[in-house]
Amino acid sequence: MHFNDDAWARLRATRADPPAPALKAKPRRVTYQFGLEQAEQLFRQAADAAPATRPITVFYGLSQAGRAIAAAASSAVENTWELVGHGICPRPESLRDPLPDVQIRTDGPGNRGSFTRLSKILDSPVWEDNAVSFRVLWDCIPQAREWPLGTPGQDRRTPLQIDTRGVPDQEQEVVQVPAWPLPEWVIGKTDPQVLHTYLAAFPDVAGYDFAKTGPGPDADPAYQPHVDGSGEVYLRWKVDHGKSYADRIALLHDKTHGYLDGRYLFPAPNGAIRGMHPLMAWWAVLHALSVLARYHPVEWARAIDVDASEYAVPVEELLRTSLTVLPELVLETINDVKL
Repeated sequence: MHFNDDAWARLRATRADPPAPALKAKPRRVTYQFGLEQAEQLFRQAADAAPATRPITVFYGLSQAGRAIAAAASSAVENTWELVGHGICPRPESLRDPLPDVQIRTDGPGNRGSFTRLSKILDSPVWEDNAVSFRVLWDCIPQAREWPLGTPGQDRRTPLQIDTRGVPDQEQEVVQVPAWPLPEWVIGKTDPQVLHTYLAAFPDVAGYDFAKTGPGPDADPAYQPHVDGSGEVYLRWKVDHGKSYADRIALLHDKTHGYLDGRYLFPAPNGAIRGMHPLMAWWAVLHALSVLARYHPVEWARAIDVDASEYAVPVEELLRTSLTVLPELVLETINDVKL
């Protein structure tokens, strides 16, 4: 059993004194409190479940927690905190394809669906016209980097972590931070265009420059290799609106999403103008898995067959990780949206 008692205790502690936005109306307060109660109960059931049924209870647990997040959001005015329906679904004809190739679409930005409304609150993209493959959304979850679906190719993009601890206190016109992990095929090339091509999937890096091996503008990227074959590079941005430490940290926070006490640059599906919020990446992946588990037993049984499916163990590991990661992420997200 993998149940995050500590995180759920901290979430339970917020229910007697909910965030101020959840106190604006009694239905909103009850939604916050009961949403967390239902989420915790569903996660407890998920902790005792086998992979055959775990995505169903984990997804619905996250869905109920999402209702609490929306109720706690200061940006959600009038009735925009109410989540109705899913707002996301796999294309039915793709559900018999190999798991990485299942195609996911969302409702448009004006829809009331839960995925759409919560994505707006969290500044995360939706896509209505062109579906996104399950593999792309899977790779938006930081823990999924260790469990790729199939052999990774040069089209794979995973979140990049940054470290703000080295940002100096004194005023500067530029802020720079290390970003990692870059794959081996990127750091093994000296051509800056390879780095630019890789980072094109991360719209939040807009306006970046990078640390170079020499003084000239055409010098090679100054990669720092890691022992696992990946590497990092310092990314830098000019701080146009101020030079103070607070200004530079604010710029980095604007470009990243928080995730388990870290800051990450996330890829964007279908050329969106903002990277995925990690909670919505988890949501999309778990929803697709729950649809397979509920309505497509033949395909689901095949996908989680450890003796025959290369996807079985990655799915098992991500579902196991979800039980410890998601309560922390829900609490972190509530603390972000209530401000």
